[in-house]
Amino acid sequence: MIADKPGIEAAGEASSGEEAIEIARRLSLGVIIMDISMPGIGGVEATHLIKSENTEIRVIGLSMFAEEDISQKMREAGADGFVSKSESSSGILKAIYEVAG
Repeated sequence: MIADKPGIEAAGEASSGEEAIEIARRLSLGVIIMDISMPGIGGVEATHLIKSENTEIRVIGLSMFAEEDISQKMREAGADGFVSKSESSSGILKAIYEVAG
C-alpha cells in the first residue's frame, strides 16, 4: 500500500513486538508503523523500548480502534503519531510524511 509512494522505502515487516524491536536495532529506520496488537510484546511496550534506545526513529501507532485512550497510551510510550486502521491509505501516508518531516 505504501512501498511505491514517493520518498518511502519499505525496509521490513515484523510479525511480533520482539521482531519489531530487533528490526529497529538492526536497520537504519526513519519511521515505524507499529500495530498496537502485536503478538508477544505488544505495540505499546515495543514502541517504548524502541524509542528508549533510539529517539531518532519516528513511530506511528496503528490500531483498528480509534479510542482516545489507545492513542494516549501510544503517545505516552513515545509514539510520534497515531492512525486508525479504518483510515484510508492517504490518511496513513499523510501521517508518515508528517512525522518524517
